[in-house]
Amino acid sequence: MLRPLLFVFLAGYVFAQPTVDWAALDAYVEKGLREWEIPGAAIAVATGDEILYARGYGVLEIGGEEPADENTIFAVASNTKLFTATALGLLVNEGKLEWESRPLDLVEGFEMHDDYATTHMTIRDLLCHRSGLGGNQGDIAAWGSDLTRREIIERLRYLEPVHGFRAGFGYSNSMFLVAGEAIPAVVDTSWDKFLETRIFAPLGMTRTTTSVEALEDMTNVARPHTMYDSVVVAHPYRNIDNYAPCGSINSTASDMIAWLQTQLNYGVRDGEQIIDSATIGETREPLISGGVGDWRAETFPHNHFSLYGLGVAIDDYRGRALYHHSGGSDGMLSKAGFMPEEDVAVVVLTNYDNQQFYDALFYYIWDRLLDAPEKDYAAIYRERFLENRRKAKENEKTFAEERIENAPPTLDLDAYEGTYENDFMGEVVVALNDAGELTMDVTIHPALKATLEHRHYDVFIAPWKDRGYGRSVIVFALGDDGKVESFKTQISFDSTEYEFTKRKD
Repeated sequence: MLRPLLFVFLAGYVFAQPTVDWAALDAYVEKGLREWEIPGAAIAVATGDEILYARGYGVLEIGGEEPADENTIFAVASNTKLFTATALGLLVNEGKLEWESRPLDLVEGFEMHDDYATTHMTIRDLLCHRSGLGGNQGDIAAWGSDLTRREIIERLRYLEPVHGFRAGFGYSNSMFLVAGEAIPAVVDTSWDKFLETRIFAPLGMTRTTTSVEALEDMTNVARPHTMYDSVVVAHPYRNIDNYAPCGSINSTASDMIAWLQTQLNYGVRDGEQIIDSATIGETREPLISGGVGDWRAETFPHNHFSLYGLGVAIDDYRGRALYHHSGGSDGMLSKAGFMPEEDVAVVVLTNYDNQQFYDALFYYIWDRLLDAPEKDYAAIYRERFLENRRKAKENEKTFAEERIENAPPTLDLDAYEGTYENDFMGEVVVALNDAGELTMDVTIHPALKATLEHRHYDVFIAPWKDRGYGRSVIVFALGDDGKVESFKTQISFDSTEYEFTKRKD
């Protein structure tokens, strides 16, 4: 009963209008884009009732002339998560499910590695990263793969947890996929259509989509960018429709600020209650701690805790509660958040992924809104970024120096050929090509194909066909009979080391 009363109180309160030197902010953004080599960006700042500022910077694509503006479409990635949580809240409000409903009863094929987690997992657990899985565990089998949503869910049973169930924070995209698939289990529509009809359309988010396929017929769309060989390059959007409920939304600064204004107004848009206030309040209940790292504690000494609700992070920022989320996908980074106590929201969208300016800019804007002492977060983040890059180069140098010279493979290359299997990742085919080189093909994933480079003994390097997935170390193991038995590897952003066992002939 407290939340509706709180809403009534806030609705009658007159908040002070933030005073910001927008020209100075523009100069800060433009300087940051140059320093970080970001082709384009868009920001928006608003109170619950008024757009204070919205504009774009730079261009849609490097080398192009079409400017970005507040209506330019960017991928917002994990800023999708609060939409998914809110959609489920709408169904809770309608009595079609409960926050404590079990995905075991709703989502066909759902099963965790741990029986207790399988039988006790709830919708609430799915949405707050306390499933027991580790950070980004299992993402590599889904992100850009050929698996369907159902197939991804059916493989979750093979992921061994890192934490005890509800005992630790593990950022899990796959749990949001499960949550999204609970929607078609109780209403005759997909997660995608439900968001379009129940959230996007009522809020006037006319340039917001849940799939990159819709972008083909749209104009003013930013192109993703990344860095290869020290050069910023454009590349296509990656289709993640199979993982959509965790991060597939594409939107604009104008549309996203409308979403955040609705959050500030406890679900009201243009005088209409689009989202019930109970759902808005439920998503903001802190359920687990993500922890404040040493660097963040030093950079933001006023940030004493970092919590997570349902699809939204919750921090204390200069004595206020700040609800926010980051979003990162191939070539795009975003940050969005709102501060109910000050009745202000901020969104930052960028089209380049090898940078931290998007985060620095987000907090710089908040300090300007709160009239806090000026702190050049871009410079602080830049120093950290360059230090991390230096350490990465040192690690690369050390890795190269640790290569053992004159250490050929233990066996002839054809002995490594065969089909290798992992319950979660499926089949990997290792074969000799016409040039006599070993190749590797992760069959579920079109991006994970490589011609292997020998390192020493039974260790090889896989430079993946899609450079966005980087390079992986492949370590083959021999059995007691002296034949190749298996290999282990860790791929890209998925922190899990997977073991693949060679199928017997």
